[in-house]
Amino acid sequence: MPLPEKASELVISFKKKGAPVYAEEQDDEDRPRHMQRGDVKQVERRSDVAIKISAGAETLLEENYSPKGIFRRGYSSGLINIPLDPGSHTVNAQIGDVTENGVEWQQSDEKTLEIKKGERIVLKFDEQDGFHWYF
Repeated sequence: MPLPEKASELVISFKKKGAPVYAEEQDDEDRPRHMQRGDVKQVERRSDVAIKISAGAETLLEENYSPKGIFRRGYSSGLINIPLDPGSHTVNAQIGDVTENGVEWQQSDEKTLEIKKGERIVLKFDEQDGFHWYF
């Protein structure tokens, strides 16, 4: 579907597993031998994933995304449309894990874009390939 004459968009698509959050250690002595964990740590859930998109000094998006699944052990993912004025923009993208101490930014990318009226530019992130721009 084409965009209106004056509108342009930056489309962000991402899929990332957050950092594992381990279950608190429990005393195995009261459990039957076959139910004891030993030294194995159990992942209770995964952390939220933070994404930040800015153009120059302006922050266009700064959000946290929860992992999918009943036990929150899956991927965090999103598809985000950000309107942009036509013209030249230096876009910075950051992605990382939300921890107790704040956000640990793990990957970032910056690109100067020349966006025309009605144009969409896509920024895709996945853990294997990192950031990829599609013009």
